[in-house]
Parts: sequence; structure tokens; C-alpha cells
Amino acid sequence: MESTSTQNNVGLQEAISYYAQKEYALAIKELHSIKLAEGESTKIFYYLGLCYTNLYSYRDALLCLQQVLDAGDGFIYEYQCRMISGYVYSQIGQFKESANEFQELLDRGYDSAKIRSALAYALFQDKSIDRSIEEIKKALDMDPVNANALNTLGYIYASENIDNELAMQYCRMALKQEPNNPAYLDSLATVLINNKELEQARALLERASALSKKSNRDIEQRLRNVYEMLKR
Repeated sequence: MESTSTQNNVGLQEAISYYAQKEYALAIKELHSIKLAEGESTKIFYYLGLCYTNLYSYRDALLCLQQVLDAGDGFIYEYQCRMISGYVYSQIGQFKESANEFQELLDRGYDSAKIRSALAYALFQDKSIDRSIEEIKKALDMDPVNANALNTLGYIYASENIDNELAMQYCRMALKQEPNNPAYLDSLATVLINNKELEQARALLERASALSKKSNRDIEQRLRNVYEMLKR
């Protein structure tokens, strides 16, 4: 008869296989069937967090990721869990908490353009505009062609009417790298709306909406606004 540890390992590998195939519900079912033993829970909660995130069950994801962080089982898990938690908090509109996760990574010595870009976005959404711009410029100092950083700075400049010409440059540079990124299409559309180029903005927003994996409230609202402006 197989030991519980052996059965758990088989179950975990099966769950990871389901996760790799994007069969998230099956992975969750398999993970929940594993009998937890001391020292074996971290990886299970980690993959549960990943699965719930991909299924947009954000509250469940946060609970599982926090279990991993509380266990304190290594820097790899900490980095991934805080990055994912920061993303999840931003998806549910808790931007202060999102910024806190990214700031915690910086405070612990993790530093990259990716982290600072994510922090800048959360700060911007939390209305900390000046600090947001400061962080995104640091990200671009580290990686001048980072698409996410370029897009974020362009979007901030456009949204706050700081410099629409520079915003256009940054957004186009980001979109050139990832032409099918809905967020980047939305950012360039924001610039075009400022320039009263509504037909081009409409086309980009319709494309962004079609490419989004799930309905994006900001894109849909901006698209409705453009439709209304075109009627006038």
C-alpha cells in the first residue's frame, strides 16, 4: 500500500498537470482531495492560489496566497505570491493593498522594472500621481524598452493631461511590442480621444474589447463614451 506522502505527491503532480493544461477546476478538485500533512501544504496552497486567480475567484486566491506567505517557505514563493496578490488586489479595486504588496517586495530587496511598473500603476489608481510617475521613471531607467512601463507612463500622461504628445510616443512604443494587448490599445485610444480622433479611438477600443479575456469595465465604459461623442 502506498504511503500518504506518496499518494499526496501523485495527487499534486496530477493537479500541476491539470494546471498546465488550463484545467483549473479539475486542478482545484485534485488539490482539495490531498490530505494535508505537516510541511506539505505550501505548494498546494500556492497552486490553489494560481488556479483561483485564473478563474477570477479573487477572494479565494488571496486567502490561499496568504497561507503561503504566512508559512514563510522561501523567497521563490514569496516573490510569486506577492506579485500575484498585488495583481489580484488591483483587479478588485483595492489599489492601496496592491501597492503595499509591490512595495513589500522592494523593501525586501527585490527590484525590477516589472515590480516598479506594477507599483506605479497601483499608486496611480490610488491617486498618488506624483509618486506613480516617480516609480515608472525608475522602471524605465532600469529597462528603457519595458512595454508595460512605457504604456503606464503614456496612460498617466494622457489621463492626467500632462503631455499628450509624449503619451502618444510611449503608448505607440508599447503597442509596437505587443500589438494585441488590450490594455495598450486602451491607452492609445485614451490619447486619441484627447486629440479628438474619435473614429481611430473607437476602432482601437472595439479591438481591445474583443481581445479581452473577460469584460473590462474601463474599456467598455470608454467605448460607450466614444459612441456617445460620435453621435453629437
